[in-house]
Amino acid sequence: MFYNHPGVADAYLNDGKNNQQPITPLTNSKPTYWLYHEVWRLTGIRSLSDFQAWSKKITTGTDAIFKLNDPLPFFMNPHWQISLLLLQNLFKFKNWVKIDFNIGKLVETGGD
Repeated sequence: MFYNHPGVADAYLNDGKNNQQPITPLTNSKPTYWLYHEVWRLTGIRSLSDFQAWSKKITTGTDAIFKLNDPLPFFMNPHWQISLLLLQNLFKFKNWVKIDFNIGKLVETGGD
């Protein structure tokens, strides 16, 4: 929700120093989603109203990673980073439970 807020970096870096007031999302900010997660959520849709809510989020929101003028991070996260993590776990014979595309990691057995 803070993707378009000019003060987000300062709020993050100062972490409450200098008596800075908390920031709030701008009135024109859109709901943020991760496309790979939303595609997975399609499997849980059981009604027309569920689908309408899902499609509204996709059409009125903004993807957390994909930007038309810089699409590379969107493609690199799941297709390059996740592939490397899978190879790394394969060579180390480590188990994993699921792939978390949102943050680009493998959730491992006994992990967080």
